[in-house]
Amino acid sequence: MKRILRFFVLMSVLALPLQVFADTVTFDFSTDEGLKALGIAKPAPKKWTDLTAPAYTLGSVSMSCTHAKTHTRVLNSKGKTELRFYKNGGSITFSVPAGQHITAVVFTGTVSSNANPGTLNGMEWTDNGTSTASVTFTATDKNYIETASSLIRLTRRRSLYSP
Repeated sequence: MKRILRFFVLMSVLALPLQVFADTVTFDFSTDEGLKALGIAKPAPKKWTDLTAPAYTLGSVSMSCTHAKTHTRVLNSKGKTELRFYKNGGSITFSVPAGQHITAVVFTGTVSSNANPGTLNGMEWTDNGTSTASVTFTATDKNYIETASSLIRLTRRRSLYSP
């Protein structure tokens, strides 16, 4: 009985450093608070704010963008704000640091893009079981994004002495 107990205690101690943690980060372009968290100025009604920073970061997730003829921007249309990017060059990329993986991205709004890697099925992207630290959505038409929620899987060895 003691051997069995020791075995389970030993296994739980050895498994602790290999834990997998998951977190969800939501980029919210539809609220004042969401824009403020990203450091994006809310545009006046019927105006826009072009995205000019190299990246916008929440938690450990960064979002960068490329521009089509029309810049990737946050547009205020009738009091409703949303991220817009367009075909012929517009894209957004979500990325995380080494040791973390993006496993899913769920959008609200209108999405007309191809994803690389993985598959965009309607408003939801999945990694198809392939570990990836970044995913790019390239516009095939107009994209009007209200929110983008990224599920991040953190797989790192943890010291028994670190939080």
